Amino acid sequence: MVEVKKPKNKIKYLIIIQTIVLIISVFINISLYFYYFTTKDIIESILNKSKEIYNLKSIILLSNINIGKVFNNRELAIGFWTIIFIIFALSISSVRKQLQSLIKTMFNRKLILWYISMVLYVFGMVFVLFQIGFWKVSLLKETIFWFLFVGILLSFRAVDKAKDSQYFVNLIKDNIKVIIVVPFISNLYSFSFIWEVIVVFIAIFTSLLIAIVDTMPDFQNKNGKILKNIFNFILVGLGLIILSHSIKTLVSNTDKIIIPDLINELLLPPTLSLMFIFYAYLLAVIASYELIFIRLQFNKTIDDRYRFFLKLRIIIFCNLNLVRVKNFIQRSKIMTSNVRSRADIKQLFLNYKANDK
Repeated sequence: MVEVKKPKNKIKYLIIIQTIVLIISVFINISLYFYYFTTKDIIESILNKSKEIYNLKSIILLSNINIGKVFNNRELAIGFWTIIFIIFALSISSVRKQLQSLIKTMFNRKLILWYISMVLYVFGMVFVLFQIGFWKVSLLKETIFWFLFVGILLSFRAVDKAKDSQYFVNLIKDNIKVIIVVPFISNLYSFSFIWEVIVVFIAIFTSLLIAIVDTMPDFQNKNGKILKNIFNFILVGLGLIILSHSIKTLVSNTDKIIIPDLINELLLPPTLSLMFIFYAYLLAVIASYELIFIRLQFNKTIDDRYRFFLKLRIIIFCNLNLVRVKNFIQRSKIMTSNVRSRADIKQLFLNYKANDK
């Protein structure tokens, strides 16, 4: 038989590791002996923290969270139909195929920067309102809803539709109208969950029918207008039923209403929208600048040595004036002009002023 020799190197390394572990163990024991009270306090502190974490975990796991106290029945009904819609959409293979590209687009680097800037701005708004005593934790749900369904939409629309400051003036007017009281009262109280599921379904289905009648060529006639009027009548009737129910419940529960909290809840959405308009305006200006610079990047009539200086002059000239930024390319005739010197750059701004009359 061939004698198998044990590898001496492995035994050597094992002895070294055991020696190190032994030294560390002796050091720990000596430390525990000489610093008994300190060690005791540290261990007790760790145990107390562990107990607190365990209690918090127990509270989270064992407490019965009443979702109905957080969301009213109408919001739960909307969530119910949203889940149904998502399940239905994901059951379609073509939708699933497009989902991956949609997610990639949503998490584009520039969009992520936009998300971060928007969230930070909203946090800043909430902090200011909290400091002046307007915002409370009880308004967190309404704030999140406003951000998801109003704030993000305001940003998209500002970039897409804002051509001048008049767009933002109209936004301000829309947010200080007294008519906002009507939808607020309508959403103050809801029916039972089953009835809300039916009401939300009728409202969504009727709105879809109106959209179809508005867009389909086959309905662009007298009969189409009659159908649209019928569907609008159904929506108005539904709205009146909801409003009357909310008013009736409000009147019968006046003794339970906290007026300051009710006023804060009423004024929160328009207040957030008004504060958010400044961010939406800046976003529209930045997006317009980016569009200019992308187009200039591919313009071969501009000498590369003067590109940076040209961009700087455009920013100084247009600053935060959305109209100037939006119209700069057309009025300066930059896409058809040769830019080979600073005199050529100066001529661009003279062109703009001449065409601005």
